[in-house]
Amino acid sequence: MVERNFQHAALPALCEDIRRARLALRSARSARIPVPAREAQQALADAIGAYIEALTERGFPVPYSLRDEMRIYRVLDPVNSRSGQRRQGPPSQPRPSRSW
Repeated sequence: MVERNFQHAALPALCEDIRRARLALRSARSARIPVPAREAQQALADAIGAYIEALTERGFPVPYSLRDEMRIYRVLDPVNSRSGQRRQGPPSQPRPSRSW
């Protein structure tokens, strides 16, 4: 993947990075070889993260679909899953208790 200075990258270029990363992941998954698929998944997560960061820096809202997709890739990341790391951000809201 091409290294970019994401602070100054144009949003269309970042969208193109996401498109390429999705194609690479689809290709890696169809090859049924786990290591390249994990690397392609990480590249896609990085591309989505860069786009989300660029949107946030510019004051634009983050589409729910991208936010949710990023959350999925964070959960599926084997490195973060094994180390028990959690994403930075506000704590999740506790679930309301059910009184039946």
